[in-house]
Amino acid sequence: MANSTRKNAEGLDKQQLINFQQRVLNMCLYNPVLAIGSGSAAKVLITTGATGIYIIEGKIYTTPASQEVAFTATTDDIAPNATTAQEKTYLVCLDSAGTGSLVGGDQADIGKSVAPEVDADLCVIGKVVLSVAAGTTKFDASTDLLSANHVTDTYTNLAILAY
Repeated sequence: MANSTRKNAEGLDKQQLINFQQRVLNMCLYNPVLAIGSGSAAKVLITTGATGIYIIEGKIYTTPASQEVAFTATTDDIAPNATTAQEKTYLVCLDSAGTGSLVGGDQADIGKSVAPEVDADLCVIGKVVLSVAAGTTKFDASTDLLSANHVTDTYTNLAILAY
């Protein structure tokens, strides 16, 4: 059986089991609401609403107060392409202290960006996909407002709600 992937009884390989374990140990158990920042339209607002919980590495934490999270200058920029719209997928995360952060993936043509991998000490609570139209105007993560005409932003809450 050289060169074969060892599988369990359900047909899952070792990496798939590790990925599943990571998702179980780090999950959001409340319904966060993501939006354009109200204090600064250049930031992502995480609205917690009613108190909820999230899990990081199997430990339970209560949701923090609502907060706004900034993009990282230069790293989170989206460069323009003269002929094809461009986008980037960012995961909205909380750490064990309740501090929010944005983890950006790689820039790609519209519809082709993927979410990045995140460290095991973060809980993913949502996703933001930003895109810029084909042309010459980039998304400048330090100064551009998410409400600007050249930026399209889509927010997705990623919660596993416990009923």
